[in-house]
Amino acid sequence: MALDFYYSSDKKLNSVLFSLDDIEFETLRPVVVQFRKLTGIVIDQYGKTRLHHVHVQLIIELIEELVTLKNESTQLYKQLLIVKEKFASVNADLIAVGD
Repeated sequence: MALDFYYSSDKKLNSVLFSLDDIEFETLRPVVVQFRKLTGIVIDQYGKTRLHHVHVQLIIELIEELVTLKNESTQLYKQLLIVKEKFASVNADLIAVGD
């Protein structure tokens, strides 16, 4: 299962900006849980979620907080940095679509 991200202006979902595979999504699970607590928005791995650019920035900040708690030599640390870069590459409103 993948979670695909599109610009919110891409109404027909033609161009995937980036995707999170199952491993990346599981790595991001603590961030997703904290994000839901702070915003009430559920990032659904099997549905559709709209994210305002402010939410994208919050996700980046939550990833950065989690990264500071991890050992730099771990695979989890490296995976979190990869996922952070995916979000940081886009400063716009997004639609996340799961399958």
